[in-house]
Amino acid sequence: MLYNIDMQRIKLITVTVPRTASTLVSNINTGLLEPECKILFASKLPEADPLRGFIESNRLTLKIHAEPDAVKQLCREYIDTGVVFVYVNRTNYLKVEESFSNLVVLEYDDLLYRSKHYHDNSQTIDHVLQYVTNEYNKVLPSDTITDENIAHAKHRALDMDQRYDVIKHLPFSCYDNYYHVHGSHRNRS
Repeated sequence: MLYNIDMQRIKLITVTVPRTASTLVSNINTGLLEPECKILFASKLPEADPLRGFIESNRLTLKIHAEPDAVKQLCREYIDTGVVFVYVNRTNYLKVEESFSNLVVLEYDDLLYRSKHYHDNSQTIDHVLQYVTNEYNKVLPSDTITDENIAHAKHRALDMDQRYDVIKHLPFSCYDNYYHVHGSHRNRS
């Protein structure tokens, strides 16, 4: 189900290195644009060009892992196509420092929120969603994200946390493909 979004115009691709809150960002994106869908994940680029099939599909969100140089190349290649890339910068990880009209760069520390799994932060999921929305509004058309979209994203992020709570003590091989979370996801043990 879509809300105020021209399907032929906007597609969000979370493209970042692992361990940078990419699963949270992917769930926020999917919650914003296609709340009933599972996470669509292509493990690495360039594997038989997973973007081409995605762009030609009806899906609006995708998660892929790629290094900053690949992200910059993708931004150049897909400029003015309605494809917007989302990258997360994190301390001690490779960063994207350049700016592109089709790139949103989020800061990892601004994505952390207090939950059952992360107690060292006073930020709420509402603060995180406000931050993400503010950053997206710098790139997306002004009417793209509505309060209803944000409510769907919040619901999805909280449901992802609940699902993780169920499987967190299981091995990493235990996988939920709807939210793209694994057992031991956060500590990889």
